[in-house]
Amino acid sequence: MNTEIETADRGALSFANFESIVNDVKLIQRTFLTLGYHLSECLKHGYWKSFAESFEEFVAMPEIGMKKSQAYALVSVYRHYIESWECDPNDLINIGHAKLNLLLEKKAVNRDNVQEWLSEARVLGKRDLLIRLGKDNVEGDGMLRVELRKDDAGCSLFVFDGCEELPRGLYRLVGERNGFGAHEAVARLYGKVM
Repeated sequence: MNTEIETADRGALSFANFESIVNDVKLIQRTFLTLGYHLSECLKHGYWKSFAESFEEFVAMPEIGMKKSQAYALVSVYRHYIESWECDPNDLINIGHAKLNLLLEKKAVNRDNVQEWLSEARVLGKRDLLIRLGKDNVEGDGMLRVELRKDDAGCSLFVFDGCEELPRGLYRLVGERNGFGAHEAVARLYGKVM
């Protein structure tokens, strides 16, 4: 009996810990956006000139301690997604600064396709997004080849580009569409129904 209670308590504590981590990550992502705003204002109005000879020197000051490239990446995400394309900051927080910057670095996103890319970035992890971006940078139409299959239980499964390996974010998407989690989507794909 004590083992069952301990397991239940551990499960509740694990979930509470997980929720705290997710909330902290969102707070960090919000901070990246506000820092991008403040750095953008600093550049736009030349505020850095009151403290240093160059913007690079300014952001390298011990109180700030960042590389010029980091600062410009934060500014670029803010200026593109929020100032120019008027994206919802709450949506951007859920995607994360690293993936937003990756889309800009790879020159994949623009005003016309920003919502499409944000939808993909929302469900794909950074590694999977890199794979997806790689597909757009090769010859051909740049479309993912996804084949629909049914497992023994009749649930929809997908095969990515003719191989039995999906990017992790697509496992989550497959699971959500069928009412089960990513791990079960993987197990079903490989014939190991949980």
